[in-house]
Amino acid sequence: MRRLSIAFVTVFAFSTGLLAETPVGLELGLDRAIYRRLSSNTAYLKATIKTGESPDLKSEQHRPLNIAFAVDSSGSMEGEKLDAAKNAIREAILVLSSSDRVSLLAYGSEIETLIPSTAVDQLTLADPAIENLLAEGGSALFDAIEAAANELRSHATPDSTNLIALISDGKANKGPRESDDFIRLGTELGSSGISLTAIGLGDKYDEETLYQLASTSGGIFRSARNPAKLPSILKEEISKLNRAIAKDAVLEIVFVGTSRVEKSLGRAAEIERRSARFRFDHLYALQELSVALQAELPADRATGHRQRIARATLTYSPIDKDSKEPVVIEADVRASFVDSGRSSYRSIDLDVLRTICVFQVADSIREAFSLFDDGNQKQALKDLRNLARQLRILESDFEDMRVGSQIAALNRAIADIESGKNSAIEQTALTNTLYPRTLVAPPSKPAAAE
Repeated sequence: MRRLSIAFVTVFAFSTGLLAETPVGLELGLDRAIYRRLSSNTAYLKATIKTGESPDLKSEQHRPLNIAFAVDSSGSMEGEKLDAAKNAIREAILVLSSSDRVSLLAYGSEIETLIPSTAVDQLTLADPAIENLLAEGGSALFDAIEAAANELRSHATPDSTNLIALISDGKANKGPRESDDFIRLGTELGSSGISLTAIGLGDKYDEETLYQLASTSGGIFRSARNPAKLPSILKEEISKLNRAIAKDAVLEIVFVGTSRVEKSLGRAAEIERRSARFRFDHLYALQELSVALQAELPADRATGHRQRIARATLTYSPIDKDSKEPVVIEADVRASFVDSGRSSYRSIDLDVLRTICVFQVADSIREAFSLFDDGNQKQALKDLRNLARQLRILESDFEDMRVGSQIAALNRAIADIESGKNSAIEQTALTNTLYPRTLVAPPSKPAAAE
């Protein structure tokens, strides 16, 4: 097994200028600890936000959750998928607090409100209502979301987290169904303080529509190709909302000197020449959230001692209502510059590089399908094949690289494009691995899931 050097990281946390304890940590890492001195270098930086345990959910710090479940009850849900949806709703309700509110809507060709918005401590007939979920008819998705939003608006408060939890296994076939309709709807939800978490069930759901709804509203897109996993996926998403520990988080990364940020990987960022800014509506307990940047480091650096490459600043507001001042955490990362290319190669940090590969594959698959949709199949295939070739080289050079699943995903995407398919379930399977708790839309064309 090859032993590799790890880039040096320092982490500081402070609030209003004083060192303070915080449940949130920040780590930075580079793809290598040593770069070549006499040539420009492409550097990859990984920043990871790590959170601790949340406060007691029964305390005053708990933010009330106002949730509406919208469940597809079209004919295609018959059997295992509908049973999984029923179990998922039951388990999700169990993780809610007594002060939370819940409603349940089923949508086939028509919309049926099985549970009007009700406080959890007054919810006595949930199970019979859930059992009334029956699979029949078409899919009036747009109308169902509007109806769910109306349930939320009738009981929303300035302090509540308002969420539509949508479960869908197919395309909308009644009412508005164009992409622009759902982009507009998601944007309207987000602007009115309602987010939508969309879960695609099975292997025939409309991933583009679900992604657009989630990303434009500030929510999350998940995939449950195996219906048996739906209860745990939904329960996880609901649990996270009850365990928010920070809000309005901004992570800014600034490179030193004449370095230049080229792009973000895996997640959209506001990029200037030397800096990038990532935004998150909330941070959740026990969360590990990574972002990545590609930057160009200039040539002719001094040799020997470690030099600071970049500094990151994470600013957020605690959920605790008593906290008036934002919390600020800083971290920086350093590397050395030498003449030897061999030393640079031996200093590669596989953990950082593996994350970069996963992000790059997800972005490349989305971009390739966008090219394919625009009629440029040749370029789409060229880009995917080039990336697959690079990953195979890395896999052969490093026995612990573990990028076989990414290579397989690229090969499946290539096969889909070659066969003329304009959609690939693997896109969704790949992306939720990257953005399991993302509240900022990933760059480029949709794709997301488990």
